[in-house]
Amino acid sequence: MNHAQLKKIAKSGSEKKDRVADNLYIKPLKSGDASFIYRGTVAGKRIEIVLGQFGNGPGQMSLLEAKNQAAELQRQVKEGKNPKLEIKKLAAALKDTFDSVAQDHFEGYCRTIKHPDRPRALYKNHIVKALGDMPVSCITRQMIRNVVNSIDAGDKRTANGNALRLIRKILDHAIELGMLETNVATGINLKSIGVKEESRERNLSFEEIPMVLEILRDHVSWDNYLAFILLLILGVRKNELLQAKWTEFDLEKQIWALPKSRGKTNTSIRIAIPEPLMPILLEVKERSGNSDYLFPARRSGSKTAHIGRDTLNAALSKVFGKENKGKKSKPLPNLFEAAGIEHFTVHDFRRTCASRLADLGTTSDVIEKVLNHVVPGVKGTYNRSDYLQDRLEAQTKLCEKLGIASALVKLTVTDAEVAEEVETQVKSTAEPATITSPAPVSTTNKMAACKSPPPSATNEDSTSPISQSNRPSTLSPIPYNFAPTKDVTYGNSVVFNSLRLSGESLTEATDFISPPPPG
Repeated sequence: MNHAQLKKIAKSGSEKKDRVADNLYIKPLKSGDASFIYRGTVAGKRIEIVLGQFGNGPGQMSLLEAKNQAAELQRQVKEGKNPKLEIKKLAAALKDTFDSVAQDHFEGYCRTIKHPDRPRALYKNHIVKALGDMPVSCITRQMIRNVVNSIDAGDKRTANGNALRLIRKILDHAIELGMLETNVATGINLKSIGVKEESRERNLSFEEIPMVLEILRDHVSWDNYLAFILLLILGVRKNELLQAKWTEFDLEKQIWALPKSRGKTNTSIRIAIPEPLMPILLEVKERSGNSDYLFPARRSGSKTAHIGRDTLNAALSKVFGKENKGKKSKPLPNLFEAAGIEHFTVHDFRRTCASRLADLGTTSDVIEKVLNHVVPGVKGTYNRSDYLQDRLEAQTKLCEKLGIASALVKLTVTDAEVAEEVETQVKSTAEPATITSPAPVSTTNKMAACKSPPPSATNEDSTSPISQSNRPSTLSPIPYNFAPTKDVTYGNSVVFNSLRLSGESLTEATDFISPPPPG
């Protein structure tokens, strides 16, 4: 083969190896590049060694150079040597393997980051097997591309980008140790390996937020929906919320004390819960049961006691029409696109919070504190105010602007749908049940709302949750066709849509559950 023929093969992107000469092959890649590969047999076992990237440019290998290297490796094989082992032995003797440099890099680097297990896991799962035994001086740009492209990380290829960045850091460390003069990984562009570098500017407008919340309310689980609302108003990071424990909350004072051990910036902060947001938080409290966490794991055998870090991402991805499982994705309707809403991520709720607070006149100092950012320089050193009251007022104003107080009400449901769902639930319950409405939740007695109901209650009590007047005003009275119930024992409640079935003890319920009017 000549150079022109090889160039044509490279552009095919077939990823199928073609024989070039004795023991020399070329493998085209989807990117349009191609690698020279030596292939031989040692002790009856096939071995392959990547020689370099085809081409005449800097850091690339010509056809003649590839033939010479393949011939040299074949000479070693004829002498009874294994070229792969010879390379490893040489690297081990010089202690300049990629793995030795990586471990030295991790020793210092992992002390400075909050989650040292993440780069180590990325290295172990995707990098060390391919590059670990190679001398850093023998690693080529094409080897790195092969490693990065071998990772199946879905459309956005986030893990691919992270792997490339980690390899760059390790090779930079090799330069610091005097093993290299240049870093071959710096010449690899993220876009050239398919990594989408989306600008971090997306935020939801005041016009988009109601539509987004309505779609989420109808198409994600109720727990996920509540989590999205908390992220939108409080502006906290996703993992700060999902890993939160109830011991961090003082529901009576409406304060969340986020410890510095869980904050990204290693700083603690007190977060005031706006009054309109308390019904949401109390709903989360009730749904979490006896768990220590706001959002406990939903499956037995989960790795963590709280829901996983990717749970909300997966839920949002499905509404955007993706199953978030790489090649196994199945087509789903893109509900946001149908509503004219451009793509956004879970993290964009945090940016939305900051942007909309600014629209409402909140100062930059207060917004920075909402986001729990560390303010650099002299200003950050001397201004130690936490702006707690200012943050509370700003976020209360945001709640009111967005109508968060009515977020627990499923506005799109019809009376007939609710009545049918209630009847189905009651018929499937072993014991007779009464119907109560969870919204609006009174926040004048918040702690009481988090406790189990008393063994008995009557509708003569003005605070009884079964009062028809306590039902969301957005829904008209429902003509329930159920017989009055007496002396029902207390049991677990069942939440669905905006209503709740529970087994509270009643003496009579004729003011709420009654036959429909004639006709």
